[in-house]
Amino acid sequence: MIRMNHEMAMLLDTVKEYDDTLVQQACCDVLGKVRQVGDCVVYDECGALDGKTISEEEITKRYGDRTGFEMWHNEIRLSRYERFNIGCVLPFLEAVKERMKALFPRQFCYIVYVTGTQDVDFRFHVYREEEGMWLDEDIEQVAEPLLYDLDPEQVAVLG
Repeated sequence: MIRMNHEMAMLLDTVKEYDDTLVQQACCDVLGKVRQVGDCVVYDECGALDGKTISEEEITKRYGDRTGFEMWHNEIRLSRYERFNIGCVLPFLEAVKERMKALFPRQFCYIVYVTGTQDVDFRFHVYREEEGMWLDEDIEQVAEPLLYDLDPEQVAVLG
């Protein structure tokens, strides 16, 4: 279920066109660098985590919890792709969700936001009931355009 704040809804209403080839390329590039590290699923841009296991103790000490660990690694600047604009956001999100379900059969929370410098950023984390969401539930408090998608099975958990 996609939820967005008012700022994101206004942005999405202004742009409807997108380049599907660009969306698919960005999706392939991102997913080509996603790895499972223990119980976590992380974007490993530089290949630094390839084959390494990080202990639960180290994750807790450095990142607070597994969601924090994932959010630290899973910040991806989509606007680095020339012509990736706000119109690409929803098609990209759908493509990533479909492929992630096949690669990693877990429940994910996907987050897209636009920074103050108008960069489009993407993050994701495995949804763990005991850790909850990385975001505050009241996304209208966020000044920047923001949306998140949480798999429907998890909506009941959030109430």
